[in-house]
Amino acid sequence: WMSKSQIEKSKKTRFKKGNVPHNTKSDYDVSIRHRKGYDYMWIRIGLAKWVQYHRWLWIQIYGEIPAGHNIQFKDGDTTNCDIDNLYITDRKNQLVINQNGGNTIPYELHQTIQLINKLKITINAKQNNRS
Repeated sequence: WMSKSQIEKSKKTRFKKGNVPHNTKSDYDVSIRHRKGYDYMWIRIGLAKWVQYHRWLWIQIYGEIPAGHNIQFKDGDTTNCDIDNLYITDRKNQLVINQNGGNTIPYELHQTIQLINKLKITINAKQNNRS
């Protein structure tokens, strides 16, 4: 759609290899992004490499996050990335908490809800064995 002369003419206004825009963030800069109805903090760990800040922080302090586990916020505030506000949970327990109110219930009740769920599972298993 462009002639050879137009292509040559446009070369002087193209971005050069290695050009970095003026608003490019530096490594370890943190920004807030809106995702799935919540604001999350993200940290740049390299050029075009961003990770969620709370996950990065957890890894720095406690090491890798096991497969099937997530980092959650005790107070439900996804921008409060204080390490004392974070906890790790597996997806099964997270599902149980979310089914029972999620962030609307205090963190202190999470363990109780998980124990009630285990009790329900045990009762159902016993009842099914009798049938």
